[in-house]
Amino acid sequence: MKTKCPYCNYIADQHETLDNLNPNAIPKEGEISFCIKCGGVSQFFKDELIKIDIESLDEEIKIQIKEIEMAWVKTRNLTKFRDMKESRNKVMENDN
Repeated sequence: MKTKCPYCNYIADQHETLDNLNPNAIPKEGEISFCIKCGGVSQFFKDELIKIDIESLDEEIKIQIKEIEMAWVKTRNLTKFRDMKESRNKVMENDN
């Protein structure tokens, strides 16, 4: 199942939800989604993702979303650091 993020238009073809950690599962109506590209939080509705107001969600779900956001930010920062380090190493190799 392919879906488009309603925030950044990223096309996702695998989905893990708070209720189902199987990336090949088909999301159910009402399940929450987190975009791996932009970090946007949305909800499955009629086979597509729609924007939602996080503040309208249950406290338990908000806590889970915050944990996912923190992991996502850490991963993005580590990836950026690795990419910068690789670029710097290439520049240094070319200078020698």
